[in-house]
Amino acid sequence: MEITLKKTIALAIPLLLLGCGDPKTGDTSTTSSTSVIPTVTTTGTTTGTTTVTTTGTTPPTTTPPTTTGTTPTTTTTGTDVCEGAVACWGDFEVESEEDHTEVHACSSIEGDLAVVEQAWLSSLALPCLTTVGGDLLMIENEAMTGVGDLSSLTTVGGDMDVGSNMTMTTLEGLSSLTYVGGFLHIYRNDALSSVDALSSLTYVGNDLLIQENGQLCQTDAEAFASGVDVMDTVFVSGNGGTCD
Repeated sequence: MEITLKKTIALAIPLLLLGCGDPKTGDTSTTSSTSVIPTVTTTGTTTGTTTVTTTGTTPPTTTPPTTTGTTPTTTTTGTDVCEGAVACWGDFEVESEEDHTEVHACSSIEGDLAVVEQAWLSSLALPCLTTVGGDLLMIENEAMTGVGDLSSLTTVGGDMDVGSNMTMTTLEGLSSLTYVGGFLHIYRNDALSSVDALSSLTYVGNDLLIQENGQLCQTDAEAFASGVDVMDTVFVSGNGGTCD
């Protein structure tokens, strides 16, 4: 019996020692598992920073310039100027800014349009006016340096009189005019040097007179008159400008 007990005790001790394991190994595995956590945290921080930077950069560069650039550049402004233009009935005389504004809204005038002895006016701005059914008169306007914008005007049903506008240098703005039903008189415009702006004019229903325009070349005036179908007499004389 004693022999058996000793053998049992002798066998049990190594088994107990094997079950306890090595304490150093336990400590090492704990340390290595703890050291993994900071690595994961660092990666998360880096990713978060990159995302914020990208998101912050994108909106200012793309969206605002495209929207702002498109809106103002629309052709609507040009169209709107004549969109509300209407046919105007009766005779009109431009004697003030209010008169000028009123006529600005006309697409056509059934009667006469007169601008006579208006020292305050430098030019007309009537871009929507296509027809004057009666007479068109521009006479003795001392500050009028040019006709202005009559770029849509194609027809004057009556007479057209452009005379004694001392500072008028050009007829630019009448480039669309093709028809004058009555006479066309251009005279005593001391600074007028050319009638080339009337190059689209093909018909004058009465006299054509181009006379005593101090800066207008006589041969140029004659050449212009020869290209127009005039139903009555042509008078081209006394134009004293230098001819190239």
